[in-house]
Amino acid sequence: MNMIHLLMLAMLLGQPKNKIIHWSEDRKLTMEDFQKVAHHRNTNEYSGQTWSGIEPEYHTDGYKLTYKVPALFNRDSSWMVYYDAKHSGDLDVEWMNRRAGTYGLSHEQKHFDITEVYARKIRKMFREEVSRGNIDRIDDRLERYFREWEECQDRYDSETQHSLNQPMQAKWDTRIQAMLDELSDYKEDEGEVILGQRRRS
Repeated sequence: MNMIHLLMLAMLLGQPKNKIIHWSEDRKLTMEDFQKVAHHRNTNEYSGQTWSGIEPEYHTDGYKLTYKVPALFNRDSSWMVYYDAKHSGDLDVEWMNRRAGTYGLSHEQKHFDITEVYARKIRKMFREEVSRGNIDRIDDRLERYFREWEECQDRYDSETQHSLNQPMQAKWDTRIQAMLDELSDYKEDEGEVILGQRRRS
């Protein structure tokens, strides 16, 4: 999955509300959330694609900064494979579709979870940099986190082989949950930070 965040944000902006899902620990993705149809013909290809994005917004009013950093999922652009008898040769179509709905769906959920991890990192950054008076560093830090997010998504797909490597998938599942837990103080999308004074040496 190649995640180019500017392209994804463009696809997220302006979408009807019922086409966009905000990340929530109480709301997991379902097969029905992957609304772009993809008929799979080559079993060497990956079995789904999650279009998710982070949409940071912030402004200051002189003494505080208000931010909003949601992690979003685009239902119209996300897809899961559908194996059909016509194009699947001798494959056990029922088994393949069942596998896609189990392992594939869990794999794609973790892509969305990684997006939330980096949204939390950005929320944390807002709190820390603004309280120190480092507002001028925000844009550079945002660019760094977007780059790291994209690299993490690519590494996740590479190491798990798009969920085919189940032992490695299990390791990533544990790793992603640990990152979410470590950043649990930053699960709220929105916040305010009082502007701090930059220290001078």
